[in-house]
Amino acid sequence: MRKIIIMSVVLILSFVSFFSGCVNVPEEFTQFSIYSFEAEPSVINQGESANLSWVVIAATAVSIDNGINSVALSGHRIVFPTQNTTYILTASNATLTKSATVAITVNNASNESQVTIVSFDITPSIIDFGEYANLSWVVTGATSVSIDNGVGGVALSGHRTIIPAETTMYTLTASNAFTSKHVSVVIYVRNEPATPPETPHISCTTDSTLNRIIIATADANVKWRHIAITTNNQAVTWQVFSGQGLALDQPNHTDGIITDVIAGDYIQLNGTTGNVKVTMRYIPTNSLLGTWTVNV
Repeated sequence: MRKIIIMSVVLILSFVSFFSGCVNVPEEFTQFSIYSFEAEPSVINQGESANLSWVVIAATAVSIDNGINSVALSGHRIVFPTQNTTYILTASNATLTKSATVAITVNNASNESQVTIVSFDITPSIIDFGEYANLSWVVTGATSVSIDNGVGGVALSGHRTIIPAETTMYTLTASNAFTSKHVSVVIYVRNEPATPPETPHISCTTDSTLNRIIIATADANVKWRHIAITTNNQAVTWQVFSGQGLALDQPNHTDGIITDVIAGDYIQLNGTTGNVKVTMRYIPTNSLLGTWTVNV
């Protein structure tokens, strides 16, 4: 109602001026001023419009920036800002210039702009050296999700078995084109058992059908990372797996395996055909543990 009254007054001012000697016109409607400059609504979603409206008194020129340019003393304009925008109205007469501003906030309406880390957990949070833990997470609105300490890129939701060698903080990073968020969890690892000084005993069986060397028995507290594995053929790749089929380290490596050597663990051979001789040595004493041949 206020806007209607103001604009009506502006429209009839020229008529009122002829009768100013007998009509008492309010001073606010005769002196040079920017009576109002408004945006409605002032907060919109991406792709929506807003309405700029203004009333200026006794100016000879009025303009609005951001591509609107010259306008009448009063009016309105529909605008479609794509980002947070401040509009400046400038009014002038022969001697003075005045300005007013309004701001429009633009929210991105896409759900993908809102990254939410719904959950990031580690279970259990305290383990003994060599034990497993499980990382699990749920993320929404992200285009990429990663976890540090060797886990790497992951899906928006999932879980990963980890075997940390020491107390470790894992940080999940979720991001899209607009934002990035981080959450961290800590797993506490109790002390590593002492390495037995003597050469341990390990016995294995071979399976030429599956191209495996399978641990049959092993002394307690013997870690895979204390085992050096070599073959007599450089074309062969090998990888250590748990009895459940979980890869314990990258191919041709044992240094990242902190778990004990236990019955059921196996060495998988790939990459060639024919007889392959595999040798295992115990690193602390540089002692031979055994040699096994598999017909790959």
